[in-house]
Amino acid sequence: MMYENLVKFDEKLKIVPGLAEKWEQSKDGLTWTFFLRRGVKFHDGTPFNAEAVKTFVERMTGPEKPSRAALYTPLSNRLRWSMIPP
Repeated sequence: MMYENLVKFDEKLKIVPGLAEKWEQSKDGLTWTFFLRRGVKFHDGTPFNAEAVKTFVERMTGPEKPSRAALYTPLSNRLRWSMIPP
């Protein structure tokens, strides 16, 4: 599996850009706007864009939840998690 996140953690656990160059939070804290890195392509040459992000988020949070990937963080291989089944 090959992938990169919109944001990631640096060595001091500060959130830093990944596929999103920057992001903004709305004043009410309910909406986040991510500004995606340009020129990124998937391994098959398909362009990475907002539609790809939307599709991924809907798939991971939708009713079928095909995997626990929605719970992934870069720390998951370093920490023991208590997970509540969906």
